[in-house]
Amino acid sequence: MDSDSGMTVSALGATFREVVENGRGRAGLVQLLDLSGRAAIITGGGGPGLGRGCADRLARQGASVLLADVSDQVEDVAMALRRSYDVPVVTVVADVTSDHGVQQVMLRCREELGSVDILVNNVGGGGSGVFVEQSMEEVLAIVDRNLVAALRCTHAAARIMVAQSTGGAIVNVASTGAYLAWTGTPIYGACKAAIISLTANLAQQLAGKGVRVNAISPGTLASDRSISVLEHPDQYPEYVEAIARSVERIITRRPATAEEIADVVVFLASDAASGIHGVNWEVAGGMA
Repeated sequence: MDSDSGMTVSALGATFREVVENGRGRAGLVQLLDLSGRAAIITGGGGPGLGRGCADRLARQGASVLLADVSDQVEDVAMALRRSYDVPVVTVVADVTSDHGVQQVMLRCREELGSVDILVNNVGGGGSGVFVEQSMEEVLAIVDRNLVAALRCTHAAARIMVAQSTGGAIVNVASTGAYLAWTGTPIYGACKAAIISLTANLAQQLAGKGVRVNAISPGTLASDRSISVLEHPDQYPEYVEAIARSVERIITRRPATAEEIADVVVFLASDAASGIHGVNWEVAGGMA
């Protein structure tokens, strides 16, 4: 008698027994969350919100970190990490919507940190606007930041992870905007929906090669940028309205912190999440 996969019942039983025995010898959670010896790339790593949160949390767990950003202010983030944690931190000022920028990032990570073990596709944002009033140049710029950058980085990093034979973990930053319609963000939401689909499909292709692919969907994030918007409501009326409406849809009636979201990123990047593939984790305070 064969199963649908073609395995005999005895072979299937042996597989189950091996899994059970391996599970009994599994390390404790603290050890599984230890990222010492692993190199993590964070795109948009110099940003004021989630990028910095992910950088801090990954470095805290022992990972070497490469921060990629279009702004040279990324070095300020790196200096803070070096002061706080005894891990190598590398910065690359590059545009990861371009092939040249992505190749710069991957080359520096391999040369200076030795491998590419974790990729956090965090770069994005800037997607508001009325679609019929936007130029195609504006629309395609949103697509570049929120989808093309992740495609380019994932393609390059996954190839390296497969070739280096030690596998790796890719965490894509999607958004609740992928499935909750927000006035003024149609292209952004469409890109994030594509990220969620890409995550599920790539997980199928890469699981057998030792690479895990998952996503997170933040909701409303408390950051220096959002605080600045709320402190200058006359300058950003549409953003203030969107923020207020979004908080009303959150069960906890408060935005998430970058650290709360970054903690989930760390988990998905670690061996503690070894059984998780192709999943989109919503970290949005129960936003509905």
